[in-house]
Amino acid sequence: MRVAIHQPVFFPWLGWVDKAARVDLLVIADHVRPDLASPHTRAAYPLCGEKKLMVLSLQKAQDRSATFRTIQLAGGRPPANAFAKMYAAYRKAPYWPSLADRLKTVLEAEYSSLFEANLASMRMTLEIFRVDTKIVLGSSLTTPFVEDSKAGRTVSICKAVGATSYLSGNGAKVYMRDELFASHGIDVQYQNFHHPQYAQGEQAFVDAAMALDWYMWSGSIAVEKFHAGI
Repeated sequence: MRVAIHQPVFFPWLGWVDKAARVDLLVIADHVRPDLASPHTRAAYPLCGEKKLMVLSLQKAQDRSATFRTIQLAGGRPPANAFAKMYAAYRKAPYWPSLADRLKTVLEAEYSSLFEANLASMRMTLEIFRVDTKIVLGSSLTTPFVEDSKAGRTVSICKAVGATSYLSGNGAKVYMRDELFASHGIDVQYQNFHHPQYAQGEQAFVDAAMALDWYMWSGSIAVEKFHAGI
């Protein structure tokens, strides 16, 4: 069974969706402390040929041991102007009308934690791109101890779900130890993702935006091309 592990993100980019689509099981590591200056709290989108960010505001007083499940959003919801930012960026996009209502629902809902907001945006994105990979939450797992290192903790999660193959992002090569995985019967493979280019109206192309950006401009053609590349 091929497995990937990823921390929750806010409106994931195409590389994240690509990884989710290539595995049998995706473990969402909701049980760890996030890096708050990261995609966990912000989503990128293009505006006038420049990359802009929609950022989640968090409650100021957070415990140092807080996890995705215990960190709370300021006011319990995304910023009040979040949907307005999306409207400004996409009102001229051909497929904005097909996503607008659902996007408004996600961006104006109340959430009990950062994780719940992340989960709503991840689910919407996976459903739009027709990715039905099974998801397991890290908080639900009982993991065996391997060793106290990033690689060791990753192997522990893989063993807990019965993985025989692990799909890693290239950025993790700095701490991955393929021989440790092999000693536990797990084959390591690395994602080879190349970001597609597509028309974003008349503006210059901005890559690494949230995955929904492609759908906004291309509709079902984006989904078809995405799956053709898997």
